[in-house]
Amino acid sequence: MGNLTYHSSVETFVHKYFAEFAGIFKWRQAVVGRAKADKQVRTRIGRVINVADDVTDNSFFNWPVQATGAEGFKLALYLISCGLAAVDARIVHYTTRRNNCRGQRWHRGSGEGDLTESMEKAFKQIIPEVPFVAEIRVAEAWG
Repeated sequence: MGNLTYHSSVETFVHKYFAEFAGIFKWRQAVVGRAKADKQVRTRIGRVINVADDVTDNSFFNWPVQATGAEGFKLALYLISCGLAAVDARIVHYTTRRNNCRGQRWHRGSGEGDLTESMEKAFKQIIPEVPFVAEIRVAEAWG
């Protein structure tokens, strides 16, 4: 019984989401239709991912979205690395959501604008019609 309620709640949420954001639903349908016909999906910069016949519609849709995000993040890492050299800093660790940078002369105000600009510029180059906002936080330790 619990699973039926859960499934119903998720289904209701998905229907409401696509009703509220009809443009995303239309775009999703186009991506899935093209992927099924072509047996591949493409990222915004043109990277091709070949897919098998047994792939779900969600995967057809998620792959180009996630891969495009990864491409934007990689471009941002490059731009950030170039900018950090000016403040004698470097990237020491990154995850899918966070860059950790360290520098001897790093102090509040010394490079946050450059980091924000690099992150936002990278995504604007790949997906100019979608706003991307980067949040920078300076701290004494990771966390």
